[in-house]
Amino acid sequence: MFRSKLILMLPILAFLVLSSTFNANAGVVFVVPNANTNVEGNTQNNFPFSCGCCASSQHYQQLYASSQFSQSCLITQIAIRRESTFSDIGPTMIPNITIGLSTSPNNVTNMSITFANNIGVDAVTVFSGPLTLSTSCGAGPFPCPFDQIITLQQGFPYNPLNGDLLLDVITPACVFTSVADAVAINPVMARAFTTGTDGGKLVADGLTLASGSGTQGIVTRLVCGEPPPEPPSGPIVIIPTMGQWGMIIALIILGFFAVIALRRRTES
Repeated sequence: MFRSKLILMLPILAFLVLSSTFNANAGVVFVVPNANTNVEGNTQNNFPFSCGCCASSQHYQQLYASSQFSQSCLITQIAIRRESTFSDIGPTMIPNITIGLSTSPNNVTNMSITFANNIGVDAVTVFSGPLTLSTSCGAGPFPCPFDQIITLQQGFPYNPLNGDLLLDVITPACVFTSVADAVAINPVMARAFTTGTDGGKLVADGLTLASGSGTQGIVTRLVCGEPPPEPPSGPIVIIPTMGQWGMIIALIILGFFAVIALRRRTES
């Protein structure tokens, strides 16, 4: 009786094992600074996604210390949150924006004000084109959720052992969206940027000197691996990994021997 029940339980056991392994492979989320995951920053920042406050166009770079990432991963999503003292916005489109990620040859303590010097050899354009952002934090609770989400068109493979992470944003035509939560005077971020009407000239001329820099930056959530998926429109196809195939084969072998043992017992 026990062995027959064991045989019936094998499919359920296999499902539970596979479900746990697939969940273990789900995306990892990092908030930089780590200390501000659930704590609002000590300042606010219009740059780079709301540069319409102060510039006609802008080039913005932000460095994130590698110490804020506990593992290598494929970055597939970037998100920011509204600063609590400012208002929500409805969907607002930035007509054209180019976002790049790379492993910088510099770090947060020696960021260059020459844009080109901060860009790594592994640079990838992860988003290009119109971008629509909105936020609906209301009256709290605070900090606001990371609801201004940028799903990348191409993922970026980042290994923190190779250096600090660089966010590189070029906005030819600035608009005003929402003021972002930020942290000033911190050891894990740094930024360089253009301001005012000179921004357009600097962008048109290529990667040149920034007109401002400092140890400040927007609090950023980076999702590694697949971001939360949209509801499927068709059948879900799951392809097991090599380790999962090993567990499947082991369960099949276990079931095979259980069936043989059960048959021998019934025949005796």
